[in-house]
This record gives sequence, structure tokens and C-alpha cells, in this order.
Amino acid sequence: MGRLIVVGALLALALRPLPAAAQDGCPADTPEDTASVLFGDYLASGQWDLAYQVLHPEAQIRIPGPVFAAFQQTRAAVGPILDVEVFPARMASGWTWGITGVRFTNVAEVPVRFSRAPGIVPELEIVPLVQVGSCWRWLPPLP
Repeated sequence: MGRLIVVGALLALALRPLPAAAQDGCPADTPEDTASVLFGDYLASGQWDLAYQVLHPEAQIRIPGPVFAAFQQTRAAVGPILDVEVFPARMASGWTWGITGVRFTNVAEVPVRFSRAPGIVPELEIVPLVQVGSCWRWLPPLP
């Protein structure tokens, strides 16, 4: 039931225009290092505010910080991220974000495999990152 509420809130917020969010500092220089910091440091340790800062401005417009944090807390309740392995990025000339249908160019798709508990099959997520200025910014999947 809680997931339905989060999905409903995300969809409702995705349809209304809001001003662009400000960007502060880069967690890393490359898409692979950015994904490593995002998953290995921020999401693994529950630093939702720092993970939120890595979001692309379009994602920050559509996903309010408290909704993002609630979704990440729900994911973490299933099990915390214990081990992260980042693979080389593949550059995509075009990529469409499923939440808004906005198309981005020059997207780095970074495969990230992470474990949530010993003995549980690791999850593989393709993390799309778009360069904004000198920073790589994340476009998260639908919850």
C-alpha cells in the first residue's frame, strides 16, 4: 500500500512544472566513480540527502526530496546495500527517461551490481548518468 502511495505521489508530481533545482559539487569525475560513490557510499549508508544531490536537475524537479528519501528507505528496509561492483560505462547517443519521456543525449549507462544480504542473489541495475556542467547526474528508475 505504501508503494502505491509513493508511485501515485511521483506520478502526480511528474506532471506539474517546477523551477530547476540548484546543483552543488560533484561526487566524482567519471560516470563509473559517480555511480560507485552514489551506491557504495550514499545509498549504502542511508545518506539520502547526498544521494539526492546526485540527481539530475530534471529528476529533482519531478521527485521531491522527502519522496525520494521515503522510497530509498523502503528499498533499504528490504536489506541494506552491502557490496557494490561497478562496471565500465557504455555511452548511449540517446536515452529516454521513463518518468517524463524526456530524451537525453550522451548518456553514460553504468552497470552496477550490488548485494543486499549474504546468500541473496545480487541485483544488477543500469544507472543512467547525464553530464551537467562538469558533473555526472543520475536519472533514477521508476519506483
